[in-house]
Amino acid sequence: MNGTIRDACGWPVPPRGAASELDKDVEAAVAAMQYLDLISYPLFLLLAIVGNTLNLTILCADQRSQNHASKNTYLVAIALCDLFYMLWSVFSYIFNYDDQLNGGPSAAVQLTNDRIAGVVMFFQEALAVSSAWLIVAFSVERFVAIRWPLKHLSVAQKKRSTLVTFGILLLAVLFTVVRLIDYYRLFALYINLEPKPARKPPRPSWLLAWFITYLYGQAINQVLTFLTILILNICLLKTILRQRRKRRDTLQANVSTHSQPGNGRHNGNTPGIIATPSPPNKAWSTLPLLASCVILYLVTQTPTLVDHVIFLLEKSCTHQSDQHVKMLLNPVQNILLNINHSVNFLLYCGVDERFRRRLWKIANVCLLPVTHSRRQEEAPQHGPALVTTVSSHTKSSSVFGSIKSLHLH
Repeated sequence: MNGTIRDACGWPVPPRGAASELDKDVEAAVAAMQYLDLISYPLFLLLAIVGNTLNLTILCADQRSQNHASKNTYLVAIALCDLFYMLWSVFSYIFNYDDQLNGGPSAAVQLTNDRIAGVVMFFQEALAVSSAWLIVAFSVERFVAIRWPLKHLSVAQKKRSTLVTFGILLLAVLFTVVRLIDYYRLFALYINLEPKPARKPPRPSWLLAWFITYLYGQAINQVLTFLTILILNICLLKTILRQRRKRRDTLQANVSTHSQPGNGRHNGNTPGIIATPSPPNKAWSTLPLLASCVILYLVTQTPTLVDHVIFLLEKSCTHQSDQHVKMLLNPVQNILLNINHSVNFLLYCGVDERFRRRLWKIANVCLLPVTHSRRQEEAPQHGPALVTTVSSHTKSSSVFGSIKSLHLH
C-alpha cells in the first residue's frame, strides 16, 4: 500500500514504467486509427463540400408546400452546420498531423495554432451541439406532424421553424462561449509571452467554476440529447405502427361488410358507398430523411456517448475506467464525427425518392446548356451536306418531272 499513487477519488494510479504488451498493442491500434483518420479526412471533406452544397441547392429549391418548407428549414440548418464543421476541422487536421508528417511541429503551423486554436474549438463544439439539437427539433416537428396532424398545420410554419433554428444556434453559442474566454485569457497571459512563465497561470475562481460547469454540461448534454433523440423516434415509430394498424383494420372491416349479401348500406345512411380509411399522413413522406439523420447520429455518436459517460463516472468517483479504452476512443470519435458530418447527402439519395427526383431535375437543368451548345457546334458541320442533299433531290425531281412530261407527250 505504501508508495501507491492515488488520484482525487482514491483510485490507484498505474505507475509509469516499461510498456507492457497490452500497452504496445493499444498504441499500435491507436496509430492505425490515426493513420486511417489521416488518409480519410480529405475524402470526407470533399464529400461534405459537394454533398452539403447539393443538399442546400435541392432543399432551398424545394418550397412546394408549407409542410415541406418547415421541414426543409431544419435540414438546411443541419447541412450548414455539417459543412462548416468539416471546414473548421481543416485546422485541427493540420495541427494534429503536422508533427507526424514532418517529424516535428513547424514554426508557422505552431504560431497559427496558438492564435486560432480557441476559435477552432469554439466553432467545432458550437456547430456539433447545434447539429444535435436541430435533429431533436426536427424529430419533435415530425412527431407532432404525425401524432397531431391538424395541430401541426397551425403551428408548423417556416417562420416559426426559422426562429427555432436561430434560437438553437444562439443557445449553442452561449453554451460554448467559455471556450473562447478561457483559451484567450491563457493565450494573453501565457501562450503569447516570450519568454513564457515557469507555469501556467491558474484560472480565477469564477472562470474555473464556469469551465468545470461547462465540462459537466457538455457531458450531460451529450447523454440527454442522445437519449432524447432515441426516445422521440421510438415514440414516433410506435405512433406510425399504430396508425397503420388502424388503417388496416378499417380497410378489413369495410371489405368484410361489403362482402355480406343483402347489405346495401355501407356508409351510414348512404347506400352503396363503402367507408374508406383515411389516406396515409402526408408527413410520412419526410420520414426517410429523418430516419437517415437519426440513425447516422446514433451510430456515429455512440463512442462519444461512452466517452462522456466515462467522464461522469470518473468525476463522481463511481468507476475507474481503463486508460486503454480512452486511448482507443479518441481516434475512433474523430473518424465517426467526420462520417456524421459528411455522408448525409448519400443517405438522402439512398432513402428518399423525391430527393433523387429533385437532384435529377437540377442535373438536367445544369447539363442542358452544355448539350445545347454541343448541338450548335455540330450543326454547321451537317449544314452543307444537308443543303447539297436537298439540292440534288430537287434536281432529281425536276429531271423525273421532265421525263414524265415527255412520256405524256
